[in-house]
Amino acid sequence: MWGAVDWYPKDVPAYRLDTRHLTTLEHGAYNLLIDEYMMTREPLPDDDRVLASIARMPVEEWSRIAPTIRAFFRPRAGMLFLKKCDAILNAQDNSSKRLSERAQKAANKRWSAIKGLDATSMPQECLEDASVMLGDARERERVRKIIPDTELNSERGAPAKNSRGARLTADWGLSADLLAWTIGALREHGMDIPTAEAWKDRILPKFRDYWTGKAGAAARKTDWDATWRNWLRRELETIPRMNGNHNGPTEQAETDRRAKLVAGAVARTTRPLAGGLAPLPAGNADTFLPAFSGRNGGGDA
Repeated sequence: MWGAVDWYPKDVPAYRLDTRHLTTLEHGAYNLLIDEYMMTREPLPDDDRVLASIARMPVEEWSRIAPTIRAFFRPRAGMLFLKKCDAILNAQDNSSKRLSERAQKAANKRWSAIKGLDATSMPQECLEDASVMLGDARERERVRKIIPDTELNSERGAPAKNSRGARLTADWGLSADLLAWTIGALREHGMDIPTAEAWKDRILPKFRDYWTGKAGAAARKTDWDATWRNWLRRELETIPRMNGNHNGPTEQAETDRRAKLVAGAVARTTRPLAGGLAPLPAGNADTFLPAFSGRNGGGDA
């Protein structure tokens, strides 16, 4: 069984994609929590005082960033679980178990050929293998006492997905990781956080209603998180890029639209003559072009 670790693999592109919305301070706190999770090989206590201590900051300072950092974790029975860390730890546990089983089989093969063998004649290596296997069993029993087997499978090494896929359940929602990705994608489109939240709340019901109401094989998916990401990307193609503090088109886009209105008005108010085009009618331009003042100005803006 694996003990405490002093290094672990890190998928840098995936981490940056999931944490684009974090500040420098939040990055530091989140990485310290991940380090603690991996070094102890255990979920973190669901206690702000302990988390603040791990993050090396006062409780008051931690409380300001806690909601953002906690969104990455899933609370269970007084502990905080991080899916990506659990996947790495589970792979290491499985590898250790396979090595233990392989060593046991090799020992059995070596000693089965010796007749009259008793337990006291086994070498120290076999005793160590047996100790490792016992430690694996005790660790699994300890984790089962914290959470049920069904939840454990969902957090660490879930069973292989059905190749035929499954329908979207009525209670499907965004996980912490998927929510962070969603807000990050909307902010990349020029939205501030409140606007991104509003658009997320507008798009999610459409997604859920569409797929729960759809019939046939096309309504079965093997990865609903990936389906949501593709759906959001297509939605963003229909939404004008924003400037970060409102939910309408950018000022440049609005200026371009006004320029087209001017060109159309000029074309409609001129007529061909032998000597060229007739001048515009007397009067202010406001007689044919609505006034524009500011980003969300009057008229038909």
